[in-house]
Amino acid sequence: KIFAKLQVILPHYLLSKLIHTLASCKIECIKNAFISFFMKKFHVSLDENIIKDPTQFLNFNDFFIRQLDLASPQGRKISLASTIISPVDGNVLTATHIHHGQLFQAKGRTYSLATLLVEQQPNSAKTNTQLFANGSTFTIYLAPKDYHRVHMPYTGKLMHMTYIPGRLFAVNPTSCNNIHNIFARNERVINIFQTDFGYMAVILVGALLVGSM
Repeated sequence: KIFAKLQVILPHYLLSKLIHTLASCKIECIKNAFISFFMKKFHVSLDENIIKDPTQFLNFNDFFIRQLDLASPQGRKISLASTIISPVDGNVLTATHIHHGQLFQAKGRTYSLATLLVEQQPNSAKTNTQLFANGSTFTIYLAPKDYHRVHMPYTGKLMHMTYIPGRLFAVNPTSCNNIHNIFARNERVINIFQTDFGYMAVILVGALLVGSM
């Protein structure tokens, strides 16, 4: 709870800009030291990645969004028999149905679907909230050590993309358990797709020190 309360007074965007500046630095001694520290701190392995030598990344940001070597015989396999795949390589925190316009956050906390989506098209035949009112939802948390690229979970056509400004609270389990309405308060990008089974939303949520998506 102390960590959650401390985040309320932190200058989120100033901290994120400072980290972005450091993450963009291409000076070898600085970027290599930063990457080395991060790998040791969060136990990052490059065995599954295309670039396996940490000194070969252009900067820390290049390392942070490193690519998996999917073509390698030892690389990650994607099942072609799957109906849908995970859009990111993280831990599933929640997987539930939407009930009465409410989504499950954590430990009994819920938040509003309408608040999360922030309706931007009032003249549409149906609002986004109505489109997903009886749908299912899952929340996937990307830890610092995880692969930070997003993939399409199912074939679809992008209908519209909306950027929503907001805070940059950390989105780890501790914060989710203690900060109310966190996903609807954080900066995010809402992507609405048309698919064979109906509409699908892929929402990218920013986090503390990670304000770019």
